[in-house]
Amino acid sequence: MARDYTDGRYKVYLGRTAGAPRVGRIDGDEFVRSDSNQLLYRLEGKDVYDMSGEHVGEIMDAGDFAMVVKRSPTSIDCILVFVPE
Repeated sequence: MARDYTDGRYKVYLGRTAGAPRVGRIDGDEFVRSDSNQLLYRLEGKDVYDMSGEHVGEIMDAGDFAMVVKRSPTSIDCILVFVPE
């Protein structure tokens, strides 16, 4: 992972489709928080976990944004997208 996403401010969206809903933000630490300040996800290096500790996916840098992807033997699914504020 080329960029440290815990150092900065990012909007976080659910998936990568046009009009994907914003689920929260990263505000200079290792957590994705909802707009009501509830902790949703934790970043640890290139990995993202939900607050129960389940692995959500791996961060892939895509230039101006990043995707959290979950890999399976037959597909790669985009779970979240990080966009700089």
